[in-house]
Amino acid sequence: MSERPRATDGAILVPGSKANNLLRFGLLVVVVMAYAWAFTWNHGAYNFGVDINIPLQAADRWLTGGTPYVASDFARDAPLPPFMYPPYVLPLVAPLTVLPRTFVDVVWVFFLAVAACWALRTLGIRAAAWPLLFFWPPLAEGVFAGNVQVLFLAALVALYYRRLDDPRDVADPRGDPRRISVLSTLLPAIKVGQFHAWLHVLRRRPRAALAGAVIVAALVLVTLPLTGASAWTDWLAQVQRAADPAWRLGGFSLIRLVPTLGSAVVISAGIAVLFAKGPHAGALVGALMVVGAPSLYLSGTLMLLPALVTIRREIALIGAALIATSTYAGAWLGIFIVAVTIAAAERVPGLREPPAGA
Repeated sequence: MSERPRATDGAILVPGSKANNLLRFGLLVVVVMAYAWAFTWNHGAYNFGVDINIPLQAADRWLTGGTPYVASDFARDAPLPPFMYPPYVLPLVAPLTVLPRTFVDVVWVFFLAVAACWALRTLGIRAAAWPLLFFWPPLAEGVFAGNVQVLFLAALVALYYRRLDDPRDVADPRGDPRRISVLSTLLPAIKVGQFHAWLHVLRRRPRAALAGAVIVAALVLVTLPLTGASAWTDWLAQVQRAADPAWRLGGFSLIRLVPTLGSAVVISAGIAVLFAKGPHAGALVGALMVVGAPSLYLSGTLMLLPALVTIRREIALIGAALIATSTYAGAWLGIFIVAVTIAAAERVPGLREPPAGA
């Protein structure tokens, strides 16, 4: 029986060997080049605080008696993209409208940056590498634009990890059901299409998941006298407008690009998440959340981060570089590489990054 290769053997795929270190450094250079290339043509997407201003503008309209769900926001020359969150978000955001808009933008972006740092630290990424991650387009654009997806990444990490080497098992009866309930419900409560973590918890801790659903239902009932039933019909109409393939800012989910295939993938991802288990369940749930997203934007690929730090670094760097191109084809190739690798890692442990010092 042959011995397992050691780092000193110099094999290019043996972590710690000189050849492997050179390979990883070369792939890292490719990632940085992808950053630079993407920024040269996609820099227009980086608008400071734009994503927090969308609900603020909607709340302004609502407070003055108008509808927050305006069809004209889908026009090419609209100053801001359309408001897509459920009506109960409006009373939560409305108090912020009395504050100076620049102040809200700065504080919110700073809060998201802190949340991102916490998530990176929990995932075992050394602080020296954080600047590189903050230039990765999904995180750079997410934080700079004030996109709530950064907060959702932190929620996903908090749900499934204490540290990268100390994952949380949501099926463990010793886990705090209140924490599990709130964290798993937060994502679909704001972005309905990100239901995968809640479904996973429903399978493993049904009471916690149902408690989260009750909280959302109570929030709907409490805010209904404020928003009115018409706001919900307007929201449904807004969701239908967003599904129009002609809308240029509709994202690049599979269900939008290839409707028949995309529908099958969305359903399959929802079913597959019910079977995720083990210490790497969080990474797999995050990957399925991206692959099976009914609506997907670049910031949504942040949910791949738990998978990226779990799989072999060479594969992760290739996936990160492809996603960094900020192109539909490149992003989807990177997504599939990462998703397939984390899914296969349960049967092929060699696809996972060895623990430090192994």
